[in-house]
Amino acid sequence: MKIIVNLICQNSEPQLPAYLESLKGRIDGIVAVDGGSTDHTVEVLETWGRENNVSVRVKSSPWPDDFARQRNVALNVTRVEYGAASPENDIWILVIDDDDTLSEFDRPTLEEMLAKNPEVCGLLCRMDNGNGFFNCCNDVHTC
Repeated sequence: MKIIVNLICQNSEPQLPAYLESLKGRIDGIVAVDGGSTDHTVEVLETWGRENNVSVRVKSSPWPDDFARQRNVALNVTRVEYGAASPENDIWILVIDDDDTLSEFDRPTLEEMLAKNPEVCGLLCRMDNGNGFFNCCNDVHTC
């Protein structure tokens, strides 16, 4: 199983330390779509990836004022870099904004959930946006 983060970012350098710390030891790769950062966002991501043995791919894509378009760019880069998700290619995509942090999630829990119900194709994650915890969906989703 591979867990790949899809991130949309632009001038995210201030948020990245907490964001990346929350992902440490939990993921296999990051696909970031950068909308044209003028700070050190790209360098911070690439350095963190090297230091933590995590694959980091950054795609530059000028900000189109459309989150859906940038998310689709990230999904397409993920497919190219890691292949399409299938029973033979167990890829999970974690979408988390650069100003949020991941909490209460770990790979063993995901693996246990999948062993009990192989039809699971999406799950609830608990995150913290600095103003308290929130859930990104209401339940586990099945295919």
